[in-house]
Amino acid sequence: SAQASQLPEAFRKARFDFYGRKLSGQEEMPPRWKSAVSFVDSAVGFALGKLYVAKHFPPESKKLIDELVEDLLAAYKEAISTLDW
Repeated sequence: SAQASQLPEAFRKARFDFYGRKLSGQEEMPPRWKSAVSFVDSAVGFALGKLYVAKHFPPESKKLIDELVEDLLAAYKEAISTLDW
């Protein structure tokens, strides 16, 4: 069913009627360009993201974020240890 979005419009509409409308409660089918962007993102999103980060974020940024995450984990661990389960 994932490839239905790349088939002719009748297949796309049938897929949307079931997955979009009935299962997800969406009222209208997204424009074809949004479906195309979503498809490309799902296919190469992580690879493009890696290239973007390599170009726009210096290595020092990763170090700062790693420290931030460590601090957050420590704070959560401390907060959770004081809870009455």
